[in-house]
Parts: sequence; C-alpha cells; structure tokens
Amino acid sequence: MKNVKRVLAMVLALVLCFCLLSGCGGGQNETTPAGSQQSGGETNAPAPDHKVRDDLNIALTDAPVTNDPHGNSKDMTQQLSHWVYDGLILVSGDGTIRPGIAEYKVSADGLTYTFTIRNGVKFHNGEEVTPEDVVWSIERCTDMAYYKNYTASFTDVKKTGDKEVTITLKNPDNALLYNLYRIKILNQSKVYEIEGITEAPKIEAFSDKTDADGKTVTAEKQWKEAYYVEKPSKFGSVAEDAGAGPFTIKSYDKDRLIELEKFADYYDTANTGNIKTVKINIITENSTRYNALLTGDLDMVQVPSANWEQVVATGKFNTLAQESATICTMIVNHYREGSPLGNKLVRQAIRYALNREAIVKSAAKGMGVVAYTLYNPKYIIGSSTVNEGTYEYNVAKAKELLAQAGYPDGFTLEQKFLVPKTGDSVSVAEVIQQMLKAVGIIVELDQKDSSTASSESKTGSQDLYLTNSNYVFHMSDGSRAMHSRTLKTQVAKYALLPNNEGETLDRLYDSAQAATTDAERDKLYGELNEWLNDQSINIPIYYHVKGFAWDKNLDADLSNPYYLYIQYWSWK
Repeated sequence: MKNVKRVLAMVLALVLCFCLLSGCGGGQNETTPAGSQQSGGETNAPAPDHKVRDDLNIALTDAPVTNDPHGNSKDMTQQLSHWVYDGLILVSGDGTIRPGIAEYKVSADGLTYTFTIRNGVKFHNGEEVTPEDVVWSIERCTDMAYYKNYTASFTDVKKTGDKEVTITLKNPDNALLYNLYRIKILNQSKVYEIEGITEAPKIEAFSDKTDADGKTVTAEKQWKEAYYVEKPSKFGSVAEDAGAGPFTIKSYDKDRLIELEKFADYYDTANTGNIKTVKINIITENSTRYNALLTGDLDMVQVPSANWEQVVATGKFNTLAQESATICTMIVNHYREGSPLGNKLVRQAIRYALNREAIVKSAAKGMGVVAYTLYNPKYIIGSSTVNEGTYEYNVAKAKELLAQAGYPDGFTLEQKFLVPKTGDSVSVAEVIQQMLKAVGIIVELDQKDSSTASSESKTGSQDLYLTNSNYVFHMSDGSRAMHSRTLKTQVAKYALLPNNEGETLDRLYDSAQAATTDAERDKLYGELNEWLNDQSINIPIYYHVKGFAWDKNLDADLSNPYYLYIQYWSWK
C-alpha cells in the first residue's frame, strides 16, 4: 500500500508540474491579451473562441481642416487624405515609388510622362476612374493655393487614350512622381453633385468684375473657381464618396468623430489588412488621449512626450519611438518695417541664443533630435548634413551679433510670439522665451488653438511663430511653403527680403528640381540649405521623435515616418 501511495504521489506531482509549466487550468494572464507579444519574446496562441476584431479606434491630435485633399496642407488633413484618396502614384515609407491608380512610363528626355489607368479602378461611388477625372483633378491643383507648386513644371495635361493621360513638362522634374503622390484623383461628377452643379460652367458665362477691395477679378479666375470648384461650399465638409482610396467616409464630424469603412472594390491587392471600420476620434488634449489608451477606448495613440516613459513601463502595449521628418521650427517675421528682426545679424543672434539640446531635454522630454536644417537628411531626398554643427548655442556670440546690429542692450519686440496650443509647443516656446531674455530680447507669448494660430501667422501680426511642419520625401516639398509663387500662403515671405535676395531661393528650388543628375540636384539643394541657414528666418529647433503605443493584439506597421497606413494593419 505504501508503494501504491508513493507511486500516486509521484504521478500527482508530475501532473502538477506539467500544469504549472503549460498553464493548465490557469487561463491567460489578465494583463496580457491572447495572442499578444510577451516581454520575453514568446507569443501566446489565441484561445479557441478568440474572435478576431475588424474595427479600429484611433485618435488625431488635431481636427483636419477639410476632407478635400487639395484644400489644405496641414498634417491632419493630409493624413485623412491618404486613407480616403489615391493618386496616380504611391510612395512607400522608404521613398520607393510604385504605381497607384495608373502605370507610367517616361520619355528619354524626361519631358513626357504617360500614365495608363489600371483596369477596374473605381471611385467609392462605383464609377470607374477615367482620364477626364485625372486631368480635371490635376488641373484643379494648378491654381489651388496649397498645391500649385506641385504642378509648376507642367506645360500640358491631357487625355491621350481611353485610359491614358499624358503630362508634358517645360523642364525635367526629378520630383514629379513624388509630387503626383500628393495630388489625389477625384470623381469630378461626384464633386459637382455635392456642390449642386448640374453641368460644367462655361467660361463664356463670366466677365471681368471688381471685388469689394476694388481689384479686378478676371472672367478666367471666376471660371476656374467654378469649374474646378476651388472654393467649395460643401465638398470637403460632409461625408462623401468622391475618392478611390482604401477607405470610404461614412460619417464626418471633423471636430469630434470621423468614421471610415474599408472600400470593398479597392484596386491595390497589397492592401491585405483586416480592418473594416475605423473610428477616428479628434482629441486635442494630451492627457485625455493618453487616458483613453489606458482604458482601452483607443487601440493606438501617438503618446504625449510627458507620458512616454510611463506607458513603456506598463509593459501593456507595443511601443515605438521613431525619429520623424516633422520639425519644430521658429519663424521670424523679418518683413515688418522698422523691426529689428529685419536685420540678418539679429536673426543669427537669435539662433545662437537657443540651446536646442536643453529645449529637447526639458520641453520635449527628450522626444526629439536637434535639427540643423528644415529637411531631415535621414528621410528627405536631396537634403544633407551640410549645416550640421552650425549656430551651436553660444550666448556670448549672440550678444556680440546684437551689438554689431546696433542693439548692445537688447530690445523688446512690439508684437508677440505666436504659439499653437498643441503638443509640446507651449512648453518649447516658454523655454525659448527665457533663452531670448538671457541675451536681452523680450517677447510675450500669444497662445492660440492650432487653426487660429495657422491663420494668424499668415497676416504678419506676430514677431515670432512656433510651428511644426512635416516635409515629406523630397526637398521640393519645401517650395510649397517658401517659393514666391506661393507668396500668399507662405509664412516666411522670403520674397520680401531686401535687394531681391529672395530670388536666390526661387532659383535654387527650381534649378535643383530640374537637375538631371542626383549629384547636380544634391549640390544645388546643399546651397539652398546653406542659404536658408544664413538667412535665419526659419530657425530649426528639433525633429520630433514620435512615440506610439498600441494594443498587443494589433499588427500595426509604423515603419512609414510620414503617415499611418492603417489599410495594412491587422488584428491577430
């Protein structure tokens, strides 16, 4: 009997040991969802009754201005655009170009691009994409404030076949395909339907007129606004199905909630994600967004820098800290008559007064990389490290330059330091304010919501403006904001520099974009970066390091440093 008991005891011990090792009867760890990646590297298999989700709850840090993809260049508008619309070209996060709506070929002289629309490419309303839609969409951008720089090299865009469109250039354009990626193709008839236009307006129906300011508005300008719907009253502000991208807009409350649904007839077979519905919550408050992640109301967020170490320490989420092409920069109003900021020595003194390492460490909580140029050389084609190590923090040098400029005791700026109340901007501005004070420059902060700050910055009613810009893929993207042909939309207004110095900016942008070799292009863009550095109007502070956290059951590829491509995401 003793032997039998001993044998039974040994069997029970072995069974208990096996259960402990295999998790027998214990279920899943409450803090680790089924199928998630463990801190030790092993992966739990989903339970037999595990239901794979197909919905996604995320948040934007600011409201998009519009869902018209040609209507605004702000980051949130562009992010939404890349989910709902497609262009002729697609670009991967590493800069690899691939066909989008159309296949393409380029002539030997680089002046003719022929695009053939893929078979079966449809808009969200079921209509097939036509050459007429492509031509109309591209020509619409030629006069849109935020997009006309992307088409500045074009001489002609026309239909040349049942599925073919040809773009002719006046000069070679090494950025053309990257720029076409930004130009989304719209269904003209659907846009007209939304706007209540029954037929395309004819130019003969318009005549020159005088506006309220006494300026002449030509018949052609009026016709373009009507024909291309440059100033839509409804399109861009309601749910619509004029795009051909991976998701359709099902509901649109741009300041609160936007709902998307996967487009069943999307042409891109690489779109292998299993996300069918998306709720995009507009949550501008950092703490609210972060708490929504902790409670499970959001599946993925860009984590506020102040909470980054905290969320990593929980171990409950997949996390990624990624250097980006988004740059925090301070724009100096150099063109107000009588302002000391019109003196280049003063602007250079301001750069020497800024301890960018300290700004990153204190105001951005370490979530940044010190920037020497507006365009991150790690990501932007044509950019370089030509300015690296310049204008390092040097209070003595700053004071010396101020004295040379005629301000040995400093000065008080008459206008304010305009700051958007988003992210770390206010904290960054407060640190900058103290650094400027240390060299004798006194300025007050003027905090505004993001949209208001953006609008006011264009009026020139501020002396300094802190902004966060996202330049993508190619150096030419910066000409959208700084070239004189976009003078009405640019903040820096380089063209107003004395002695026509701003012509240098235009010449370098255009020459570099027309360069036929990479070596020539990079040389010219290097000169451009040095020129921008010397003028010290856009003063680079740091490239954002964006911290993301997401549910461990979600396979989210965040390798693209510019935008989130949720069409490739899947739940386990």
